[in-house]
Amino acid sequence: MIQKMGKSKYVRRMFDRIAHRYDLINRIMTFGQDRVWRRYMVSLSGIKLGYRVLDIGAGTGSIGSEICARYSDVSVINADFSLEMMRNGQAREKNSNSMWCCADAQDLPFADETMDVVTSAYLIRNVSDIQKTFSEKLRVVKPGGYMVCLETSPPKKNIMLPLIMVYFEWIIPLLGLLISGNRQAYQYLPQTTRLFFEPDVLANYMKRIGFVDVSFRSFMFGTIVVFRGKRPGISISG
Repeated sequence: MIQKMGKSKYVRRMFDRIAHRYDLINRIMTFGQDRVWRRYMVSLSGIKLGYRVLDIGAGTGSIGSEICARYSDVSVINADFSLEMMRNGQAREKNSNSMWCCADAQDLPFADETMDVVTSAYLIRNVSDIQKTFSEKLRVVKPGGYMVCLETSPPKKNIMLPLIMVYFEWIIPLLGLLISGNRQAYQYLPQTTRLFFEPDVLANYMKRIGFVDVSFRSFMFGTIVVFRGKRPGISISG
């Protein structure tokens, strides 16, 4: 199916279909830890008053909401190519500092060095060109600015692996079917996690693109990873 219509088109249609229950299923299948990971991301981002933050692949705007709740004088742009995800986010988001933009992560409609911080969650495994996506992030963030991203990671080969695989193969698709009515989407999501890069591989990828001071921290038995990288140079944003 993906090969037939192209990955970008497939992913956009998939997220459009599950948008109405996306946040609820995330909350359930992560046992509420998705909030903890978002807060940790924001704490790493180096945000200051007056900053302009771009969240790419923003979905329903959960990261942007976390930023606006913590900082009163920060401008957040939620960018995504799934209109249904953004519509669901806009319906609940009332913060005047939060803006929305339909955009492709691989071809961002923003000028060079215009963002103080760039964030994303569960984005990289869903794009067709990882290099272009990281390059776009690097291009739009200002020198000295941070890029922080939350990604999934293949389960590690340890004592927990059989239980994790049962959860991936059976429990998550069942939750997707029962709550959103879409089993296929929640088969795709665990599959992309199993086939994705190990954290150190993705970190090295970020370094080759041009990010420096790259670091990461794993959560949830190693299946969730938060990465941070910085664009070289000195910020002029105070």
